[in-house]
Amino acid sequence: MTTLVKSVSDVYDDYMANGDPRVTKWPLMEGPGPTFVLVIMYVLFVKKIGPAWMMDKKPYDLRYPMFLYNLVLVFTNFYLLMETFRILFKPKSKWFCRIDHHSDPDSLRLAELGWWFFFMKFIEFADTVSYIHFTS
Repeated sequence: MTTLVKSVSDVYDDYMANGDPRVTKWPLMEGPGPTFVLVIMYVLFVKKIGPAWMMDKKPYDLRYPMFLYNLVLVFTNFYLLMETFRILFKPKSKWFCRIDHHSDPDSLRLAELGWWFFFMKFIEFADTVSYIHFTS
C-alpha cells in the first residue's frame, strides 16, 4: 500500500513540476485541492444541505432568473468557442501535437480560454443545485 501511495505521490509531484508556470497563480490552478473542495461542497449541498433546507418549503419560481442565467452561459460559451477558433484557425496553427512556447501570446490566450472553460463548469454547478432544490 505504501508503494502505491509513493507512486501516486511521485506521479503527482512530476505532474505539478512540469505544469505551465504561467498559470500556477491563477485561481484553482495551484493544485487539485481547491477543485476537490468545491466538488465535495457541491455534493454535500445536493445530497444533504439542500434537501434539508427545502424540506418544509415550496419550490421557488426561478424561471426568469434561470432564463437569464442560461442566456449568459450560452453567450459566454459561444465567446470562448469563437476565441478558441480565432486562434486555432490562424495560418500555420496546429491543432494536434501543439508545442506551446511561453513567449507565444496565442499560447497564453489558449491557456486563459481553457481556464475560463474550466471555471465555467463550477458556475454550471448552480444549474443542478437550482433545478434539484429550488424549482418545481
